[in-house]
Amino acid sequence: MDPAQAKAQIEQMVEFIRQEAREKAEELATRARSEFEAKKILIVEKSKTRIREEFKQREKEQEVEERIERSKRIQGASVALMEERDAALQSIKESVLEQLSTVSSNPKYKDLLRALVVEGMMLLRDPQVTVRCREVDSSLVKSVLADAEKEYANLMSTQVKTTGWSTKLVLDSTFLAPPPSPKI
Repeated sequence: MDPAQAKAQIEQMVEFIRQEAREKAEELATRARSEFEAKKILIVEKSKTRIREEFKQREKEQEVEERIERSKRIQGASVALMEERDAALQSIKESVLEQLSTVSSNPKYKDLLRALVVEGMMLLRDPQVTVRCREVDSSLVKSVLADAEKEYANLMSTQVKTTGWSTKLVLDSTFLAPPPSPKI
């Protein structure tokens, strides 16, 4: 073999080796890019999953905070409503107490007492009824007892169609609480 052929054969072998090296390098680079892309996709998917989970967690926390806030608003409104109702009831109570304190000075108070005694007798329908009143009203109640007995007997004979029905009224010696004192 002459030196020129040997040199050509060596160059051909060198070119073959270089070609093999380039192919091997290209193969390694392709495999490296492929592995890189696969790892990148895996990392991106893991990150997306983590971000989604964090987002869901934050969303749940936000919902809980909104529910708590809504509950606080509802509770605040309920408390305000209860306070308004309480204020209205207190106002009504004061008004009623004020009006009740003037009932006994009304000229029709005697008729009211008699009607209340008769109503009690109608409800009880006992042969003897003990009437308890306030100490300040005892003389007035004593004065209506006889009329109440007569009215009761009348009502029983006309409405229930029963004759001879009588009830004895007795004034109790124990008195109810005194009338409320006016506010100063």
